[in-house]
Amino acid sequence: MADYNSAEAGIDVFEIIDGLPVSSDWKSFLTHHNDAKRLFRVDLSVQDPATLNELIGAIHQTPLVMKRCLDSNNVSGVHVYDNMLAIQLPVADDWEASIHPKLTILCLSNALITVRTAVQANNSSDTPDELATFSNRPLGLEGLLFSLLDTIVDRASDLTLKARLSVDQLETDMPQNC
Repeated sequence: MADYNSAEAGIDVFEIIDGLPVSSDWKSFLTHHNDAKRLFRVDLSVQDPATLNELIGAIHQTPLVMKRCLDSNNVSGVHVYDNMLAIQLPVADDWEASIHPKLTILCLSNALITVRTAVQANNSSDTPDELATFSNRPLGLEGLLFSLLDTIVDRASDLTLKARLSVDQLETDMPQNC
């Protein structure tokens, strides 16, 4: 398989060993992604539909997964495929933005994969990530998913608070003689 850490895609692969993320690579992930005794966390940032098709096709053969990842009108939902759960949700970068890019989370039996396309792929630091130790969370896929969703909710709460503070400031700044 080609090196995708280029203009077409960025791939970050971690194997979770004893609750800690250990850097790995795509080739190793593909070799061991069916090993139930191993746990992986993968982040894909992809600009090109053909590249996304090839990357996801290497791990799961359902064409609907690629179609849903690339469909800009399909920004949220939960979908169940053969041995995989796909969650799609908008992830706000800024509360003032009118368009919120979507994040696709693919849950396999031993891997949590996030897929970012188009706008988000340019800003990998904008994607919430939870690669910390699991001090009070169960080890395994459930712990990874919980941590990621917890991070997304915390981020959304922060953006909501910023929006609320901005509205409060507008109220304060408005003339009171209306």
